[in-house]
Amino acid sequence: MVTSYDIWQVVTNAIQETKIVMLSYRKQNGEIVSHQVVPIDILVRMRTDGRRVEYLFGHRLDFPFRERGGRTERSFLLEKILAIRATEHRFHPTEYVDLTSTQPRWFIPRKWAEQIKKVA
Repeated sequence: MVTSYDIWQVVTNAIQETKIVMLSYRKQNGEIVSHQVVPIDILVRMRTDGRRVEYLFGHRLDFPFRERGGRTERSFLLEKILAIRATEHRFHPTEYVDLTSTQPRWFIPRKWAEQIKKVA
């Protein structure tokens, strides 16, 4: 089983290298599914009971709405991710995040805005 630390490592590297990840995930009903995901960040929240909860936030590339222009954003509980790996396929951040406005406070550092300015 993959650990939270392992997931953070894979996602951090994938974000910094703009690589798509492939993950296997256990849904609430117990079904195991696999998805290609553009990783955007890992979100950390504290529940009212004081428990720390971590989510991988990203865009599912295999989501049917993608072809119809629908929303592809999804969050995956880290504790339900069974396996994750970075692929060799890259993504362009501006297709998923508005980098022209004030940048969010990312949990995972990245230099997407600086990379875009160098290209422009």
